[in-house]
Amino acid sequence: MSETIHFDTHRFIKRMTEAGMAEQTAEALADEQMRLIQGELATKQDIKQLEQATKQDIKQLAEATKRDLAATEANLRLEIERVRSDLPRWMAGMLIAQGAVVVGLIQLLAA
Repeated sequence: MSETIHFDTHRFIKRMTEAGMAEQTAEALADEQMRLIQGELATKQDIKQLEQATKQDIKQLAEATKRDLAATEANLRLEIERVRSDLPRWMAGMLIAQGAVVVGLIQLLAA
């Protein structure tokens, strides 16, 4: 942590003993409070750094998403173009097949 958090253990112990707590218990509680403050609490600077890192991560994710979408769009456009070029061949093939079926039916009915 970059900032110092001040905790007056003497004052804390004094207040606890005045409130009826045993001195050993108050000292143990003060030690535990200090451990928590030093090891677990985030300072304003810690939160600001985390916020900046999170914003940077979001920005990178947005840029990566845009790149992925652009690549996907390009691939889709290529696939659509391929299907467009194949469509006339399929249609011609279907028309020829349909014509063959019609000719076959006419010959079958004429016989």
